[in-house]
Amino acid sequence: LISFWVRSCEGVQDAFDYNSEEKLLQPQEIYAMILQKLKNMVEDFLGTTVVDAVVSVPTSFNMVPHQTIREAEMISGLNVLRLINDPTATALNYMCI
Repeated sequence: LISFWVRSCEGVQDAFDYNSEEKLLQPQEIYAMILQKLKNMVEDFLGTTVVDAVVSVPTSFNMVPHQTIREAEMISGLNVLRLINDPTATALNYMCI
């Protein structure tokens, strides 16, 4: 999907090397790339434009990871309607089957 290397960088909490480039990316930028890739895959499968999404997150996520996801959604151009916990997403999936 997306290949990158994690490395330490002075003064930066998290930094990543992407495609052998000397480009530093923040976690929300990496997550935005993943969201964009998933959005493109869904659009190809459905044959229509995707604008909105609901994203599931681990129950252990606090406000910091939630804020990172919100920043990533803005970067990716995807409108995340709601963040729901993984167990809730699983229950909703089984209700739809």
